[in-house]
This record gives sequence, structure tokens and C-alpha cells, in this order.
Amino acid sequence: MKNLFKNQRGAAAIVWIIVALFAVGGGAAVMSYVNNNQAGIQQQVDEAEQEQTAQDTGEYPNLWTEANMPEYPNGTVTKSREGRNLEDGVQVTFETSDDIATIKAFYDLEMSNREFDPPSSLPGASTEYASYAQYTRGSALFTLSITRIGESTNYKVLVKYVEL
Repeated sequence: MKNLFKNQRGAAAIVWIIVALFAVGGGAAVMSYVNNNQAGIQQQVDEAEQEQTAQDTGEYPNLWTEANMPEYPNGTVTKSREGRNLEDGVQVTFETSDDIATIKAFYDLEMSNREFDPPSSLPGASTEYASYAQYTRGSALFTLSITRIGESTNYKVLVKYVEL
């Protein structure tokens, strides 16, 4: 499809396909569907807008709290996302001025308190600029990703939780 739009002939072909669909009644069917399902379509749009709003509220999502996952005390949530349930997963992104060692120590303790196995030592998994760790408990997986923001001393932290 991408290659079709690289030249004018491809774009013209798409236009002709659309025109042909309208000519044989396909366009009428599409318009009929839209007209007959406006309420449902509007509800889907409203739900998508609510989900986007929830992502940018600067708060931990409901599933995070329900799963009893730790909330970092010295961080500002910048984005969050949750699925329909914990099998879909939940994630939070926040920024902090704390260093990697402080962030990791917090999660090592908190995940241990929640009976998660400590992360295995991966070569290169932690530097002064970034760190990555995975904690497991049965089929549950918690990941921690820490990245320094440019040349500043602040860090962006992404934490994810999913029950597989």
C-alpha cells in the first residue's frame, strides 16, 4: 500500500477504486452504516478520548493500584496506560531527579515485599545512563526501565506489570 502512494499513478488508482466502490453501491453502504450507527460510533470516539485523558492525568491508573504495585514517592507521572485487565497489562512512565541506584533500591525492596523474585544479573543491564530489570512472581512480570534524560541529571522511568 505504501508503494502505491509513492507516485501519482498509485494515488490515482486508489481514487478510482474508491469511486468505483461508490458507483456500485459500496459508498452508499458505508454512508448507510455511518448514519445508522452514529450513536455507537460517537460512543467509541468518546471512550477513546476518555482513555487518552486517563493516560495524561499524571496519576497511577486504577489497575496499578488494584494490583498493589509500588508508586515511586519522588517521581512525577507523565504518562500511564492500562488494558482492560491485568492480562492486557498496565504501565506508568514518570520522571525523577533520583539516581539509578536509588530508584533500583526502591523497586528491589518493594518487589521483594510483594514476593517477586529478584532480577537476574544481566551483563550491561545497568550503566550510569540506563538500567533495566525484570522481576517475576509465578506468571506475573514486572519490568523496570530507567533512562537518563539527555545531559540532565533527571531520569525517565517506565514500569510495566502484566499477569501472563
